[in-house]
Amino acid sequence: MTQHPSRGKSAATDGLRITAAQLLETFNSLGAREERKRSQILQKLIGTWNGAVVKAPFQVTNGSNLHFDEACFVNEGCSIDDTYPVRIGSFTQLARDVRILTVLDVENRRGPVTIGRNVWVGAGATIHPGVTIGEDAIIGAAAVVVSDVPPGATASGNPARIMR
Repeated sequence: MTQHPSRGKSAATDGLRITAAQLLETFNSLGAREERKRSQILQKLIGTWNGAVVKAPFQVTNGSNLHFDEACFVNEGCSIDDTYPVRIGSFTQLARDVRILTVLDVENRRGPVTIGRNVWVGAGATIHPGVTIGEDAIIGAAAVVVSDVPPGATASGNPARIMR
């Protein structure tokens, strides 16, 4: 089992979470025409932003462990737990209400999540801790991804299974 990254750093971690919560409160309250202000907040909040388009409402645990490559899109209602690193490849799109988890205490699972280049993640999908999704993969709507998905594969269901 991987050690929790905040062990021995609780004051610093709490500070990151408070800052993230404050920035997210402002981000999520801005009007649709205030994209410039949203971009400024994302630059402060996210570890590596690279101009990703992120729609409100949006939630992230810390922000500092979230890393986007170029031309990513995150639709409304997405929630990302970045207690451990989350890396999202170029041209990847997350549909509405996608959840990415790096800690799942119920199953005692913890670990980083990596999503490759040019991946589509369908509405309401959940990606569990420690999962890697290969480039050009498609994750179906409402899929629960508990294991790695190879490049070019299509996965759906609960738990997600490779369809082709």
